[in-house]
Parts: sequence; C-alpha cells; structure tokens
Amino acid sequence: MAAYDNLLPSVLGDDGLRGNLSLGSVPTGLTSLIPFAITSIKARFPELHIGVTPGQTKELVVELERGILDAAVVTKPHVIPRNMVWAPIAEEPMQLVTSLNVTSEDPFEILATHPYIRFTRKALLSDIIDNWLQMNRIVVKDTMELENLENISSMVHADLGVSIVPRRCVQPPNPLPLRYIPLGSDAPVRELGLLSLANTVKLRVLQEVEAELLNAVRVGVFDPFPSGVAAP
Repeated sequence: MAAYDNLLPSVLGDDGLRGNLSLGSVPTGLTSLIPFAITSIKARFPELHIGVTPGQTKELVVELERGILDAAVVTKPHVIPRNMVWAPIAEEPMQLVTSLNVTSEDPFEILATHPYIRFTRKALLSDIIDNWLQMNRIVVKDTMELENLENISSMVHADLGVSIVPRRCVQPPNPLPLRYIPLGSDAPVRELGLLSLANTVKLRVLQEVEAELLNAVRVGVFDPFPSGVAAP
C-alpha cells in the first residue's frame, strides 16, 4: 500500500511536493540546519508547507511511532526501531565551550576547576557526553541543567560556567563570542540524521528534505541575508 501511495502522484502528474509535512527536530538543529533546509525547499516548492516540532530524540521517536510526525532530525538512537529508516546527515564532534575570560587551553583542567553547565538528562546528547566524562574519570561541578544550546551558550558567555557542546554542522548567523576547545582524539561524536517510518507515503518529499539537509551541511553556515541583501 505504501509503494502504491508513493507511485500514485507520478501517475497523476503530481510530484507530491505540495501539501503538509510535519518535521520534528532536536533543539540544536533549530537555529541553523533546519532553517537552512526549509528556506531552500520553500524556494523550490512553494506549495509545500513544513511545520516544525522541537523535542528531544526520545520524545520525537514516540511521536513518529504515533504518526504525529512524518520525520524528525534527531541524534542517532542506540537502537533504530525496526519500522523506521535512518538517513545519516552529519557527524558533530563534542568540544568544550568557555567564555573569553577563560585562558587555559587544557580542557581537563578547565572542567575540573569551573562550574559545569550540562544538557538536560532527557537528551541522548547528554548520555554521549556523560559517557565520555566517566571514561576519562572527570568529575564536574554541576551548576545548571538546560534544554538547548542557545541557553547554554548565553550562560557560558556570561561566565557562569563551561560546557561540552556539539560542533554544529551548520553555523548560525551572528554567533556569540565564545572559546571552543577540542577535547582530544577520543572526543565523543554525535551522529545526526533524518528518521522516518519505513512505510511513509511521503517518500518523495522526504527525499528532498534529506537532500537539502545534506546540502546545508556541505555549505556549513546559514546566512538568511547574504551580502548586499538587507533584512526586512
């Protein structure tokens, strides 16, 4: 039935790139990766309307299973559900982020001597980071637990602590002035990808979404107002 539904638009002369698409995304994708991809898709297919739902990976997987979402950009789950398809988009190594007032270059020293701001434990990203900290026997002094990268960056910028965050595959416009320090050769890596149901009837649309996400990663920065184009 899914194969028939995906074939039908081409038979009827409808490319399927219209109507509504419900897309979920982890919070770290909402400032650059997702806006870049949706802007490109809307320019090419103005009759396609994409709604975006933010959430953590575990929550978005549940909403996919319930049919609330058509697809979601998430951190790769430990186990891909058998009824879903995983399309890799990017790998994002973890890095230490500090304010400009921190002058040390040693990530282990910095983590041991400064307050630590962590991602919410509801996020798979938090598990990836915590496993690395435990493997390296690093004990941090938790001071805050926040939901998204923007909030963490603001607190770090105010010199209220340091954090471990992903090196975003698509840089946002006007980033805060912060220091980013590599964690070394064994730095953990977050795999980001597009997850969808195997029997989706929106295969053609999701192919375009995947292509635009990959294109955004190739470009590497989201600039909604290129040089010479004024903001509205």
